[in-house]
Amino acid sequence: MSNLIVKAEFSIRGIPNQGLTCYLASAIVSLCSLDDFLEFLIDFAKKNQSVSNNEKYNLFFRFVKLVESWKVSSISESTFEFQIQNFFDAFFSSYLSMSIYKRYHFHDASEFLIDFLCYLDESFIEVKRIHRDIQNSFINENNHEFYSIKNSFKISIKRRQICTLDNTHSKSETDTLMQIFLYIEDFETIEQCLDNYFSSTLIDQKLNCVHCNQFRKIQVAYKLESLSDNLIITFNRKKASLDNQTKIMKFIRISKRLDFSKHFFCTENVFEDYFDLKAIVFHGGNKIEDGHFTSLVRYKKTDSWIFLNDEHELLVSDMDTFIWQNRVNYQIYLLIYSRSENNEFKQIALHSPKKDKSLKEALNKKETDNINSSNLNVDVEMKRSKTSESLMMIDSENEDNFIREMTDFTPGIDKN
Repeated sequence: MSNLIVKAEFSIRGIPNQGLTCYLASAIVSLCSLDDFLEFLIDFAKKNQSVSNNEKYNLFFRFVKLVESWKVSSISESTFEFQIQNFFDAFFSSYLSMSIYKRYHFHDASEFLIDFLCYLDESFIEVKRIHRDIQNSFINENNHEFYSIKNSFKISIKRRQICTLDNTHSKSETDTLMQIFLYIEDFETIEQCLDNYFSSTLIDQKLNCVHCNQFRKIQVAYKLESLSDNLIITFNRKKASLDNQTKIMKFIRISKRLDFSKHFFCTENVFEDYFDLKAIVFHGGNKIEDGHFTSLVRYKKTDSWIFLNDEHELLVSDMDTFIWQNRVNYQIYLLIYSRSENNEFKQIALHSPKKDKSLKEALNKKETDNINSSNLNVDVEMKRSKTSESLMMIDSENEDNFIREMTDFTPGIDKN
């Protein structure tokens, strides 16, 4: 999608609450801060109008209609309300709502955003299959090439596990995710959180190294292999206690622009890789199992921001001041970034002859893993989240258990 030319800016508007739907409204308006992503969907929908009345894809096409209404600055209030109602009618009759996101129930905005993107991708593939643009035999869960929407948010992270006795006893795998989930409790800024995420972790419990067949401490290191043009970052605000689950209220200072170049596995000859902040989702409330979601979306035309609380809109001239003054009522939960327009990475993607290639393949052909010729590099199936739980409910203290489950170093009892 990075090869699209943005035709017009979208004027995002607030979405009225339809029964505890703040999670949906905040996620949708934040997603719609990505102009090129919206243009991609609109262009695809126009080319496939023949199936727009198919009930199976009703939500997909009504979402696109809603998005299109944001392009028309002179749209009447009644027309906008009509598009909103059509979208909600389609949503509440869809399997997303019937099976997961039931009306009048509290749901997590981050979890919904990922599920909604997956739904859009499934609809996208099904429509292309109808028109025989894709052969059925080519599509399966592990073939990521056809998942255009997922791929526009794709994060490939190289995970290296190293035996501390002998660093040649190691293995590398590639985890493919749709968002970065950050531990925040011990840090002050988003840069510090990212440095911690892309660092080495020494697992306390000794594990059985399959190479030397001994129980050793294992070091796990995480580095980027590739980033797509759109990026979702979620803050872990859940802290476990003995009898309940407490929300971490801590203020984390964020940046309008982030450079990810230092976090790549191979940093030699890597260009500066800047991402610009497009939208923020806030969570208000002292408990993680309820509360209220709002959003702050960048309005590029005036270089300002719009705060959206359901259908209520507030123009914000200074993002940093607004966030600081409202830090008690609104805690940053989710961030959406997009690769900067003048970014050298993006220019490579624009001129790459194969659009679905990863950015690292579009760069100079350089060996990225010289650790050990016998190391294993495996593409792990794209994960919606670390666990089946809501992202808001994940306990960061269980991170070590997750690492053990994801590695081939066999857990066991230290007999020494």
